[in-house]
Amino acid sequence: MNTSEPQQDLADAYKASCASIIAMLQATKGQWRRVAASSGVPYDTLWKIAEGRIANPTVDTLQKLIDYFAPPPRRRRRKARIDQ
Repeated sequence: MNTSEPQQDLADAYKASCASIIAMLQATKGQWRRVAASSGVPYDTLWKIAEGRIANPTVDTLQKLIDYFAPPPRRRRRKARIDQ
């Protein structure tokens, strides 16, 4: 087994996450102050990521943005209990 395979998988996942976050930031342009305040990522950092001035954001910053943009967990509906 090649030991670099897991590292390459992580690198690929990181790049894909960065690309997704940049796309989400572009889609929410004009709302970045709200995104920054809610995610805990400074506005300047957010702007630099979206504009490509920070090509490799820290994992912590990336995780905060992933958590912000992630859809809320779906609540499972309980089935009505029918007493017989």
